[in-house]
Amino acid sequence: MLKKITCVAVLFALAGIAQADELVADGVDAKGTPKGWIVYGKGPGTLTVENKMIHVTDLSDKNEWGLRKVLPLTKAGKYTFTLDASCTVAGAQMVAVVTPDGKKSKVIGIKQVPATGAADKFQKTAFTVEVPEGCNRLVFHIYSKYEPKADFIIRSVDFAPAE
Repeated sequence: MLKKITCVAVLFALAGIAQADELVADGVDAKGTPKGWIVYGKGPGTLTVENKMIHVTDLSDKNEWGLRKVLPLTKAGKYTFTLDASCTVAGAQMVAVVTPDGKKSKVIGIKQVPATGAADKFQKTAFTVEVPEGCNRLVFHIYSKYEPKADFIIRSVDFAPAE
């Protein structure tokens, strides 16, 4: 049975984000929100966890819905995100945003998550971003655009310096 939650915990480190068995390792807070992630968008939508995977369902035709994670950075350079997920309908995407010291936030990467057509069919999607000098954090979003609505399951997320 799926348990309704409003966010999912993932352990991040510069060398890599949590694998599937660690996605919910830190548990959830008193509101049922997994530690480490923040709900993104106005929704409505649901986030559930089953078999240590995150299920995101967008219920809105007008608003985005998903997750975001703030990642501390120690240096500028190229970084790669790899998402292992199923996406029943095209509409999910990954976005990386940085805020250089004293400047306005800037989108440095967007990647559409391809539709796999079935909840049990997973595909890895990767994209590399260039973090400019002066940035000490990066915000990574995984969400469904308001149109078309996406229903997706996250099996793992990795983040590492690009080779």
